[in-house]
Parts: sequence; C-alpha cells; structure tokens
Amino acid sequence: MRSLHREWRRFAQALRYFTRLPCPSAGRYRAAHVPRTLPYFPWVGLIVGGLSAGAYLVASTLFASASLAALCALATHLIVTGAFHEDGLADTVDGFGGGYDTIRVLAIMKDSRVGTFGAIALWLALTLQWQALTLLGSAHGVFAVCSALVAAHAAARFIVLIPMTRLPYLRSADGSKAYPFAAAKLTRGEWAKAGLAIVLPLAALPLAVASGMIAGIGLGAGYWIWRTDKRLGGFTGDVLGAIESTAFTTGLLGILCAWNSI
Repeated sequence: MRSLHREWRRFAQALRYFTRLPCPSAGRYRAAHVPRTLPYFPWVGLIVGGLSAGAYLVASTLFASASLAALCALATHLIVTGAFHEDGLADTVDGFGGGYDTIRVLAIMKDSRVGTFGAIALWLALTLQWQALTLLGSAHGVFAVCSALVAAHAAARFIVLIPMTRLPYLRSADGSKAYPFAAAKLTRGEWAKAGLAIVLPLAALPLAVASGMIAGIGLGAGYWIWRTDKRLGGFTGDVLGAIESTAFTTGLLGILCAWNSI
C-alpha cells in the first residue's frame, strides 16, 4: 500500500505540473522529487486526451458539426494545460528564427513576448490540428476522433522523454520549470510504465492507423530533436514544448492519412 500511495503521489505531481487541474493529493512541491514523475507524463496525456475527447463528444452531439466539435476539443486541451506546450513552441520558433548563435537563440526563447515566427508557428499548428480533427470526424466519425485525441496526446508526451533523458539541459537553476529534469534518467521499469500509457490507446486503433500516428509523431518530434541537438547541443523547457506540440500535430495528420487509406 505504501508503494501504491507513493506512485499515486508521483502521478498527481505530474498532473499538477503539466495541467491546471486541482491535485490536492499531490502533496508539497519538492524539486528533488520531480524527476521521478517522468514515467507519468504519458499518463497525463491520457487525462488531457480523455477530457478533449469528452468535449468533442458533447459538442458533436449538441451542435452536429465536426468543425465546431474539433474547436471545442482543442479549446479544452488548451484550457486544461494552460497552453503550456504551445507557449514553448512559439518561443522556440522565435528563437530559432531570429537567433544567429546559441546565446542569442536562448535569449530570444527566454523573452516572454511572441514574435512573428512564433505567431505563425502557433497559427499553423492549431490550424492543422483543427483541420485534421474536422476531416477525421467528417469522414470517420466520433470514435475515430476520440481515440485519436487520447492516443496522440499520450504518445506526444512519451516522445518528449527521449530528449529529456538523452540531451543535456542548457540553462542553469534560474527558476525554469524544466530545470529539475536536468540529467534525469529512467530505469527499464520506468520506461515500461511510461510505455504502457501509449499501448492502451493504440490498441483501440486499427494497426495501420496506429502505425500512421507513430510515423507522424516520429517525423515531427525527430525533426525538433535533430534540429535542437545540431543547433544548441541540448534542450530547454521551451524546446520540450515545441517537440510535444509538433508531435501532437503530426501525429493527428498521420492518423488522418492512415485512416483515409484503409
């Protein structure tokens, strides 16, 4: 029971860390305990995806519009997460677009203002997500969208664990939310625990669709991991947000392409 309670606390801490949902059982925040929450990032994705799917289901019933239901699903995940990852995407694209060396890129990324590059990236990402969900719902129904939302949210958070555990963290202990994850490592058991969260929703998808989502997420996340490693030689919290947001977008596009082909 003690072990189960400890794991529940870690999950609750991860949920509090990455969402705006109330988590009274998470206990007191301690930076030293944060790295042990890593295996639960994909599980947080299941919660966010489930809430988004629920919003889509209700909206599609009330409004009989796949487009409006898709907007409601996206609005739900933005509200639940506080647009946490989208903020990272905008800052990262601004930094890469306006910086000419590592120091300048990191300085721009730390600026809270959104520039032209970041605004365009946000518009593209959200528009692609909206259109992918709209087309998926119109052609394949509510189940296709709901299962896609849950699977893509979980898998996009799983893929973020790779740069977190493989690349060095580039900032100092300056209050950054990502600093506690610097030099974080996962055991085989923790990787398995994280992987279980994506196996469950993938099992609800046809094999070809699941493969399409994995390919899409691999391409989207792979680009940012490669670009970040080559340009900066490590990661920041903003980079992780860009990886997650891009992976979610390309994952939905992969699902749409695969479902249209079967």
